[in-house]
Amino acid sequence: DLTSGPREKQDDTVPGPSNFRVIRSILNSLFVAWDPPEFLCGIRGYEILVNG
Repeated sequence: DLTSGPREKQDDTVPGPSNFRVIRSILNSLFVAWDPPEFLCGIRGYEILVNG
């Protein structure tokens, strides 16, 4: 129906992971782990940005 008014903007933001943790440190590398949101399917990964 085109007369029903403005359409709501869809929020397609992926929620952040929970239980984010460093599981191992070797030299200058960190191995991290997290729990993805249970209700999402088709998520293949997260981009992790590190400052420093």
